[in-house]
Amino acid sequence: WRNVGDKADAVVMKAAKLNPAQWAQLKEEKKLAYRYNFGADLKSSWNGNSMDHKTDMHAMHLAAREEFGLADAMTASMRKPVLEQVYKEYTPEELHALRAYLRGMYNTTQAQLAKMGIKTVKLYRGMSIEKTWEQPEGIMFGAKPTFQVGNVALQPVSSFSMNPSTAHGFAYGHDHGMLIHIEVEASRVIGIGAGGLGTVYESEFCVLGGKGQASGVFWDHTQAKWAANEDKVFQEFVRGSSARTAAGTKGKAKK
Repeated sequence: WRNVGDKADAVVMKAAKLNPAQWAQLKEEKKLAYRYNFGADLKSSWNGNSMDHKTDMHAMHLAAREEFGLADAMTASMRKPVLEQVYKEYTPEELHALRAYLRGMYNTTQAQLAKMGIKTVKLYRGMSIEKTWEQPEGIMFGAKPTFQVGNVALQPVSSFSMNPSTAHGFAYGHDHGMLIHIEVEASRVIGIGAGGLGTVYESEFCVLGGKGQASGVFWDHTQAKWAANEDKVFQEFVRGSSARTAAGTKGKAKK
């Protein structure tokens, strides 16, 4: 992350077509100084909540969708009042600068993964969605968690973990819950805890979203009546997930 942060000024100046004097003037303004302290503020905001009510997170998802050509990424969880606020607070030049920064983080992450020889990675994601949002194709949500395979839509930038227990903890809060497993090509990873968005302690990988096939455990919170042995379903899923075939969100990101 520090490597990206050291180059942030140059990246943003180039993207926004600003000379050093203009950039220095902008950074004197409190709002812009906060916004472009990417190394601390963007990461901190992501760790707090990757979507919800925050304008900077909505702006980041919009920028990622445009920069990486993620036309089929899920945006239903974006709140209209917050989106309206994004367009009030962010100029087109600032959104373009954010796109450039995300591209810089992606390039740095790709170099790290290539250096480690990582071509694919098996990851887990816990999700909860409202019934009114786009639903996974081919999936039925019932009172008890069941293993299924279907097409799942992800946000432009989506958080995954190498640890299924960590991912499971994020599967609550809305009507439908799911714990999914995919094998992701390294080219889809925009950030890792050790070098971008995400946290090390959660074994987090931030993945460029879209729609793709995933295996998982799915259930309806509004119907669920938890049994004492419910964890067995998740344990069996985790044990067998590495042997199951799930194409995941494959394909390369837009260059």
